[in-house]
Amino acid sequence: MRTIVFACALVCLASAPALAQEPAPLPPLAPYEVPPLGDAGPRPQGAVPAAPSPAWRPQPALSPAPRGPDRDAVDAPASGPRAFQLDVGISTEFPLALGGFLGAELPGRLLLQVGAGVMPGAYSGAVNSLLTGVGAYDSTVAGFIQNALSNSFVLRASAGWRPFADHGLELLGGYTLVTLGGTTTEGDVVNAVLAEAGSSQRVTAGSGATIPLSATMHNVHATIGWRWLMAGDHLVVRASLSYLQCLAANVGVSLPSQGQAMETAVNQQLNAYVSPYLTSYVKAPLAGLSAAYRF
Repeated sequence: MRTIVFACALVCLASAPALAQEPAPLPPLAPYEVPPLGDAGPRPQGAVPAAPSPAWRPQPALSPAPRGPDRDAVDAPASGPRAFQLDVGISTEFPLALGGFLGAELPGRLLLQVGAGVMPGAYSGAVNSLLTGVGAYDSTVAGFIQNALSNSFVLRASAGWRPFADHGLELLGGYTLVTLGGTTTEGDVVNAVLAEAGSSQRVTAGSGATIPLSATMHNVHATIGWRWLMAGDHLVVRASLSYLQCLAANVGVSLPSQGQAMETAVNQQLNAYVSPYLTSYVKAPLAGLSAAYRF
């Protein structure tokens, strides 16, 4: 047994120096060889340039990734319709007037409109025939009014609101002034009205002289309409329905050859008799149509 232990000790002592030695370093790795892109220098005659390694491929140039939207940037507001619009065109209100039209739309879709025109003979004839047909007045008063309507001027002023930004509905109300002026060469027309009114006053008849007639009506109106924008929002077409109500009226004749006292007395009688017909029966629906250019 002693012999075996002694032999093991000798083996261990003999192998200790070999274990204490450091391992031999590994040989250095060969550097990555980049194949030459061109003739970098003279080669020996007959030398063939080394082919690039199959593992090497030219890499494409990297393009910058597309930049996303800047979340901190403030978007520019989308362009919309202007807060102020101006329309100029022509309009008609049947059976009241035919003439020009001017309209403006203010911030908040507030509307201002004004129109001026005349009452054509066809319009005045339709009004007079309608009122006579419904029994508003008889042929005597109708003859007087028809002569007074032969030359008339109409002025309309309205204000309103367009309640919906994306729709053409328009609501308006306002004032209408109608001034009527005409002449008659028949004094009998005036005398017939005076007689019907129970007046003893008479004008000279049968002389052939013209007698100027006049009438003024103050009215209010309410309108509901719709507008369409065309031709790149430069053409504005409107259609409307209105209700007209006469609040006050004044009629008269001019009698310079018969004196101021006679003229005043006749006009008092005419106003007392004819004006109530106008305020009572001039309640009419109107159909409107207009076309305007928007600036």
